[in-house]
Amino acid sequence: MELATDNLEAAIIADLDKEVAFAAKTTAFYASVFERLKILMKSGRHAKLRTGVTDQFREHPVTAWFERPLLMAAALHRGILRGEYPELRRFYATTGGTDGHQISQLAEAIADALEKSPEHFLRHLATQRLQTNEVSRGVCWLLPLYDVWRLSRPKIALVELGCSAGLNLTADRYNWQMNRSLLYGQGVKPQVEIRVLNPDGSEASVSSDGLRSMSANIVRRIGYDLRLPDVTDADEVEMLQAMVWGDDVARMQRLKEAIRSHLEFRASRAIEMHSADAAGGLWKSAEDLSRTLEPGALVCLYNTVVTCYFDEAQYELLRDTIERAFLGLLSRQTCIWVEHESLRATEQQNKASLPSAQSYVRVHRLMGGSLTSAYVAAVEMHPSNYIMIPSGSANL
Repeated sequence: MELATDNLEAAIIADLDKEVAFAAKTTAFYASVFERLKILMKSGRHAKLRTGVTDQFREHPVTAWFERPLLMAAALHRGILRGEYPELRRFYATTGGTDGHQISQLAEAIADALEKSPEHFLRHLATQRLQTNEVSRGVCWLLPLYDVWRLSRPKIALVELGCSAGLNLTADRYNWQMNRSLLYGQGVKPQVEIRVLNPDGSEASVSSDGLRSMSANIVRRIGYDLRLPDVTDADEVEMLQAMVWGDDVARMQRLKEAIRSHLEFRASRAIEMHSADAAGGLWKSAEDLSRTLEPGALVCLYNTVVTCYFDEAQYELLRDTIERAFLGLLSRQTCIWVEHESLRATEQQNKASLPSAQSYVRVHRLMGGSLTSAYVAAVEMHPSNYIMIPSGSANL
């Protein structure tokens, strides 16, 4: 039996329905997970679950439609990782399961588990937060930064907005297998496979020696986020692991290896991480770097799958703050702002001139006293292909 819903319940169900369609393009497993969560939210048999989920999202509103489905999936995965839903482990590859292909059985098992013990799911939903630690996203700042750095090879300061645990602040150290050859790496796991393609689909050339030289010139690594997960804390690590979809063993392995590599690097060299919102963190960094960074050095500000959660007012505040910092405090340095994000509503008019993709890499630089932006690549949310966009062809 389906019950009438209030407006928030209806919005949650609609969000889950969208996520079913999105997930179906790549994973039948998670399309089934979201479909079952949607059915449970509509069912009169699961009042405790429905009320708990609705109350949670009423207390913690979201900006982007996909936040609620992702948090719900992560809350379920977290309970499975903890052993609170042992009957589901056989379906989740991240817990050694091999029955993920049995979609109908998976759906029924989720319904049974959440009907018997919704309290574990609701407890995790109350504490779970979205995080941005997919290390394949590092390519989205590595290659655009190299295109600028190679012209004069200056010292570099990296500043990541929405850094979460900071794993992408050390992405230059990981092994990157680009176009079938191990073109770049420092012998540090994880190994990430990326196809770097020209617009016509042919493989592009990438300079491994150049990337190594660039890495050696990174003198500051600074990250900002409102919430900084502590990767020395088992509960915090579990929260990060829960965000990985349970049928993606390779991505889970990359996360575990990246955490180990990050801790080793952090033990010997400085990674500066601070709690602040994006605009506030950027301004603090600009004040610091204006005093400590040599003139002519290169400042690379970047965010990966962060501003897609901003409303227009938040995004405009960030953009204005960056422009003021580049014009003022950092005027003696060369500055770029690199974004790996999905298209905003205000960018939809550019869609026809861009390759079809889940997200894009955009580079912003000062020109004529204001920020000028250009799309430089089309990529997935979890990149495996980096398709270059001809320079200047999609300038804003």
